[in-house]
Amino acid sequence: MPSLPAKHEQLGMKHLCAVAFGIEIYPYQERILEAAFSKRKITIRATTRAGKSYCMAMAAILRAVVLPNHRVGIIAPTHDKTRIIMNYIADLLASNPMFDDLVMLSTEGMTKLERLRKEVSKKRITFKNGSSIECLSVDLDSRGFGAMGRAFDTNIIDETDMIDDESYVKIFRMLLESPDSCLIEIGNPFSLAHFYRHHNDSEWEKIHITAEDCVAAGRLTAGSVQEQRKELTELEARVLLDADFPDEIEMAIFTKKAIDNATKKAPAQENEQILIGIDVARGGRDVSVITEFGVKGNECTFLNSQTMDTRDTMTIVGAAATRADAYKVPVEISVDCVNNASVLDRLKELGYKTQEFIAGRGAHDSKRFFNLKTEAAFRLADMMKAGQVSGIPEASRYVLQLRAWTYEIRSDRQLKLIDPEDKSPDYADSLLIALYPAIYHGMFKILVPKRGLQ
Repeated sequence: MPSLPAKHEQLGMKHLCAVAFGIEIYPYQERILEAAFSKRKITIRATTRAGKSYCMAMAAILRAVVLPNHRVGIIAPTHDKTRIIMNYIADLLASNPMFDDLVMLSTEGMTKLERLRKEVSKKRITFKNGSSIECLSVDLDSRGFGAMGRAFDTNIIDETDMIDDESYVKIFRMLLESPDSCLIEIGNPFSLAHFYRHHNDSEWEKIHITAEDCVAAGRLTAGSVQEQRKELTELEARVLLDADFPDEIEMAIFTKKAIDNATKKAPAQENEQILIGIDVARGGRDVSVITEFGVKGNECTFLNSQTMDTRDTMTIVGAAATRADAYKVPVEISVDCVNNASVLDRLKELGYKTQEFIAGRGAHDSKRFFNLKTEAAFRLADMMKAGQVSGIPEASRYVLQLRAWTYEIRSDRQLKLIDPEDKSPDYADSLLIALYPAIYHGMFKILVPKRGLQ
């Protein structure tokens, strides 16, 4: 990871910004800028009006000036969003005559600021050391294809939570171009998508700036923050002022209570039966996932999982058979059979007890649920709320994907599960498939309560 040259490190970031921009930066801005020269992947969730975009403009300039032949990309959901940081960059470059010898500008009889703003309108500023700063719109209408084929050494993604996961994947690939590249994403924590995942990933440097941090730094007043809280709902205040991810997503199937119960430590038990669920990869970025639960009485306990980056059915069959053979109690294997029944068929041939799962099949209660998967998900959520499921790893793809499942109410008042846009939720699907027999086949003495429209 590139770092500041020794002479700049000796100055300190606070002093460097004072010399370069004539600005006394806030403590949290100092932390952001220091991270920009020491960490490869950084997420910044910040309250509104924290000055995070202005700080990103300083980071872009410093990296372009200090690091020769360095490409900085300002990436945002729309072109208008990219211009916010680019206009700050123009203002900062115009604030100090020392940048006159560093930036390549045409003259045309304009003032320096006018020339800089013209360069910004061209979406690119070039430096005499071979570096550049360029703005790039994700182009959400094309699902992120506007970012394809572009690569930068530093990727600054503004309003990252406004970018859907399908589009974000195309941006993330740019980080892989070089082992020295840097990705900085900033935004408000509106949803539990890629921004949330990165804030729960140990590989990312996480910076969290609240309204109270801004008050302590003198950026905001306590009175103004209090006035804002009066005008916002509790969820809005949590996201916009406290910069915290919401406990609940609107129209979420799996509530915080359900997830909290299901991630509690599994009790020690001698299982009476084993349930195994297989979600078979169908293409693209899908993976095949095998999930195992132990059952005793009314309790389902998460035991193990295996992920395979393969769609080879016989490899999947072999892995599932190996797992099933490891247990000395009855095993039932449920398999995702959408467009592919070969795994199920082969396991049947080998003598295993199997159950097919077809997500789009009609629900048992077809008046309330759009399809079988929707009904199963709602009933599983109720099992979790009732404390009948435990041991699911808390910091796992299972939890993230379960939380991302939402539903819509159709015109006929049916409930319909909505999968996340980024990809098939392989882990959540595998978990749901594993517990499918428990949900529907009378394994529990406690009846699962109905839920949905009240």
